[in-house]
Amino acid sequence: MSVSSCRAACFFSFRISSSFCVRGLSDIKALFPSFLSKNKLILAALALCAQTACVSAPPTRSTYKTPGLSAAQTSRFYDECLYEAKKATASASAKTSVGYRQFELYNMCLKLKGVTYVGDFTMPDEKWKPILDHCKAEARSAVAGRPVSRQRDELQEDLEVECYKQKGVVYH
Repeated sequence: MSVSSCRAACFFSFRISSSFCVRGLSDIKALFPSFLSKNKLILAALALCAQTACVSAPPTRSTYKTPGLSAAQTSRFYDECLYEAKKATASASAKTSVGYRQFELYNMCLKLKGVTYVGDFTMPDEKWKPILDHCKAEARSAVAGRPVSRQRDELQEDLEVECYKQKGVVYH
């Protein structure tokens, strides 16, 4: 959810057993007129919560190298490995960090299938899309004269990742 697409901060009230949306300070005052007139600090806190409820962090993306694999194969591998990771951690205890363990199993499964994990990065869509398009086109043109082979695919993906880094993508 982006800030521009957010219309209101919505809450569920157990007291009135329905949901309601707070669009700003005037809505808060209308909902709790006598209580909030006496408690300015609570009014300020509710207004701040209503205004910041729509702020979201940019998405974190994972980068994988998939030389020589078609989009259909890659998609199938992603689905299979996600299924295997979830299946393997389904009976994990509540004390186990299931999300991290699934991530490890997912990456090990993909590695066995020839897919290499590069890293994760966080970047807004509007900044990532031009970088992705530019780097894919640049890498594609750099290997255009070479015969189709796994080595060519590997080189193309290596060039893409290097281009991402040059354009400001920082893996963590």
